[in-house]
Amino acid sequence: MTYQKFKDDLIQDLTPSFPDGSVFSLGRYIKNNDRVLDGLTLHIPDSNVSPTLYLDPFYEQLKSGKQYDDILSEILKSYRNNMIPDVRDFDFFNEFDLVSGRIIYRIVNLLKNKKMLKNICHIPYLDLAIIFCYLMDEKEYGLATIKITNEITEIWDVDTKTLMEHAVKNTPALLPPVIRPISDVISDFLSPEHLGLLKDVDINMYVLTNSAFCGGASCIIYKDLIKDFAKDIGYDILIIPSSLDEVLLLPITEDQDIPFETVREMIAEVNRECVSLENILSDHPYVYRRSEDRIICV
Repeated sequence: MTYQKFKDDLIQDLTPSFPDGSVFSLGRYIKNNDRVLDGLTLHIPDSNVSPTLYLDPFYEQLKSGKQYDDILSEILKSYRNNMIPDVRDFDFFNEFDLVSGRIIYRIVNLLKNKKMLKNICHIPYLDLAIIFCYLMDEKEYGLATIKITNEITEIWDVDTKTLMEHAVKNTPALLPPVIRPISDVISDFLSPEHLGLLKDVDINMYVLTNSAFCGGASCIIYKDLIKDFAKDIGYDILIIPSSLDEVLLLPITEDQDIPFETVREMIAEVNRECVSLENILSDHPYVYRRSEDRIICV
């Protein structure tokens, strides 16, 4: 089955499962790291909530041998799980004062997101970019966000400085940081009989994320977070960007000679083999220098 026929068949087969007048539309969407995906959006009469599913992964499943009917059922289930039964009035979104308390920031790779950042309000930071999002009400929508585009800032009549002022306060409050020894994280996945094997292993590394475990790499720019952690540990900190969702923190002791080239090669290999394209933050590490009170690229 060709990709075009796959998309056409999905629209034809999905439509009868939704209210009369429902329409599916196809669009090309630029995701993180400039990955372009085909999105199938469901428009239901009298509803301003239009869930979108990205079809590329489903077509890959089809090519790998998964049955079309099974994929159709999975897509149908996903749409139903993402539908919100009550129509929500989003007129409030046009008033900055009504949304300013839920403006947050996230960090993405600057060079890998050239296309996306053309229309996204952002601030360069090292070789990264700070972007801004509106965090939806978790009780109703889970951890859903709306990226703040240039068009939205024109409606609000605000600039990036104003967005940053609010995001600096909101992000740590809405998504508090979580720092755990990596041994504790590993133990969460071990059976009781294997926990004893880990007890005597000293791994001086920590995982930094946020309370939602999503977009947690942004915690590195929380005010004084890395500074205070380095002060408590007593060393400079090697920051390994494992994904957009978390980073690894490794104290650099005085007797350590960090082979940065080896670390870069390791990060690049992990990104190629283990991290989805959309979830890659960077291909190299960073270091927090206590003497300079700043994070640098290495």
